[in-house]
Amino acid sequence: MNNTNSSAVIIDDESDSRNMIAFLLQRFFPGITLLGQAENITEGIDLVHRQAPEIVFLDVEMPDGTAFDLLASLTKWSGQVILITAHEHYAIKAIKNEVLDYILKPVDESEFITAVNHALKKKEQPEVPAINLLQDIQKSLYNRKVRVPSANGFLLIEADELIRCEAAGNYTRLYFANSKSTLSTRKLGDYEADLKNRGFLRVHNKHLINSRYVVAFTKGKISGGYLTLSNNEMIEVSSRRKGDIMDWFG
Repeated sequence: MNNTNSSAVIIDDESDSRNMIAFLLQRFFPGITLLGQAENITEGIDLVHRQAPEIVFLDVEMPDGTAFDLLASLTKWSGQVILITAHEHYAIKAIKNEVLDYILKPVDESEFITAVNHALKKKEQPEVPAINLLQDIQKSLYNRKVRVPSANGFLLIEADELIRCEAAGNYTRLYFANSKSTLSTRKLGDYEADLKNRGFLRVHNKHLINSRYVVAFTKGKISGGYLTLSNNEMIEVSSRRKGDIMDWFG
């Protein structure tokens, strides 16, 4: 599709994600001019106001707000939005055929090409306010908490507050960013099923970790190696999971 004279900006708090989007944009859509990048919502709003791009690559969640906060501040802007998200549960199917599209992290080339072509095609059609098409996603955002059943009832927690899960027989111990932990009556495999599309990785039969908290990986001579987390814990990686780690953080 002809993309001459189109323009874009990238708004994402993860530098690796921004760099990958910029690289793929230059490689597959050289006619789209990248006008700038921002690493938070505040900078992103200013960037869109100043540059008025036709396409915005937008992360759903950032430290100072969400995609909804940004779009609510851009009432006079009518470009196309491509969501960048590690959270497949954000009602993606409800918006797949509308103005919005999405790129699931880690970024896949074919998904990127499809999403950008979709945005370019929509650019030529009558505008639909993007904020109206985010309602299903916003509901999912408010309901994104993880249910943690225990012997005494259950907790509802934010997935991003969870550093890791460790198997304890038929139970699972959950470790949080606030240094607390709790024992859940659910099996580790159940948590893996719930969290695998939210940036969590199964690195061992006993361990499920939140990739956001990984700071280093050390290869092992016998075992797969060890992951160092931001709380200084070292988590064993099994030999058969080593390849998954290398692919994820590649």
